[in-house]
Amino acid sequence: MQKMTKSISVLALVFMLICGSLSAQQRWGISASYNRVMPQGGLAERFLPLNSYRVGTILEIDDPLTVAINFENYHFKEINTSEMVYDDLKLDLQLWGLGSVFRYYPVAQPLWNFIDPYLAAGVGIYYWKHQIGEYTVLVDQTDLTIGRLVREEFTWAFEAQSGVDFQIFGRLHLDAGLIYKLIPISLWPTSRLHLEDVNGLHLLQAKVGCTYVF
Repeated sequence: MQKMTKSISVLALVFMLICGSLSAQQRWGISASYNRVMPQGGLAERFLPLNSYRVGTILEIDDPLTVAINFENYHFKEINTSEMVYDDLKLDLQLWGLGSVFRYYPVAQPLWNFIDPYLAAGVGIYYWKHQIGEYTVLVDQTDLTIGRLVREEFTWAFEAQSGVDFQIFGRLHLDAGLIYKLIPISLWPTSRLHLEDVNGLHLLQAKVGCTYVF
């Protein structure tokens, strides 16, 4: 609990410092994006890809650097039946996160006055909850019931991005890109259910979004 409180305090301090400088910025905006999330590694053996959404605020710090404060949620609930021994097992993984992403525009002027490629990296704090439903298996000709398992914690998350910002209609920008996210948590193995350990969540995301700049 103490570690969790410190993590939240650090992120809150960063958030307040960034927002406190808002009045000094040249531009700021609001953003929203749709993300196709594709689990990688061991997580892909448990869950299928999903759709998620991200909303946030973008602040210009110093051209060509901007920072975004984002909130997002993931809910993995469709299991990968082709990889599971028990394809009717109920698995559920939810994550809620708040983070900051720093975006750098390496090109001095947008290409053809409207195409602006960028690179980005970010860090955030996530609350996650993983559940394995109660299940009965046959062991030595005897039914063995494994009770519902639940684990929930706070953790950090890290991400890297590359993408393109399209300056379409004045203040309205469209955005497309790829995100790699690492969430350093472990999902326990359960030998009776033939579930292997998942050490770290690796997510690859394709995103499409928009930003309105004030």
